[in-house]
Amino acid sequence: MWYKEFSNFLINIGFKRYKTDKCLFGKYDKNNKLICLLILYVDDILIKGKDSEINYTINKLKVKYKISKESKANKIIGINIIKTNDGYKINQVDYINKI
Repeated sequence: MWYKEFSNFLINIGFKRYKTDKCLFGKYDKNNKLICLLILYVDDILIKGKDSEINYTINKLKVKYKISKESKANKIIGINIIKTNDGYKINQVDYINKI
């Protein structure tokens, strides 16, 4: 029930749900370039993208839902997130080094 409501909310504010992973949502500009990515993991949300889109999304979320903590993420579920000049890169170097 929660997922369906939340998913519909995101779609209503311009996100598209990925068919390959139902917890991954993308928002695209008029040129079909990805401008914002949202990952839902149980009750955690990770948003990456253009600052203006992140702020827009967070403000919309705050109107509808109670947000307990806002912070910048560099890692989620063992995946490192690195901002580059070209966008973002992800890796699991910590996991690889561990095994």
